[in-house]
Amino acid sequence: VAASRDPHPNGGDLQRIEIVKGWIEDGSQHEVVLTVAGGPNEADVDLSTCERRGAGRTHLCSVWRDPNFDAAGPAFYYARLLENPSCRWTQWACVDAGVQCENPDSISDGFEACCTDELPKTSQERAWSSPIWYTPPPR
Repeated sequence: VAASRDPHPNGGDLQRIEIVKGWIEDGSQHEVVLTVAGGPNEADVDLSTCERRGAGRTHLCSVWRDPNFDAAGPAFYYARLLENPSCRWTQWACVDAGVQCENPDSISDGFEACCTDELPKTSQERAWSSPIWYTPPPR
């Protein structure tokens, strides 16, 4: 599995690639998420400017083999890519409006939520691959 950073100037550095596996066992659905490249890092966002801070990767690549593969059971797999965190669009609006929560005079009508925990301040963009469906051969 391999991924590259979006070359657009607003694209973010990559944090990690995960493999999501799902299967049925004893009549119950199971799912597991496994990090196969990259991993959590210390990247964050300056909420007053929406500037991204911290390290990320421009490319991630790995080879992974399912150590618990069961040829007799159906399963699905897909890759999920996560970027470093970025400001959510609502936080960009707060920054663009000049909201400074420590200064109540800077909070215009309609921007009160900028200074509450009502809305998330950041998001983490994701991408995913088409799933791979494994169906065991008929017995």
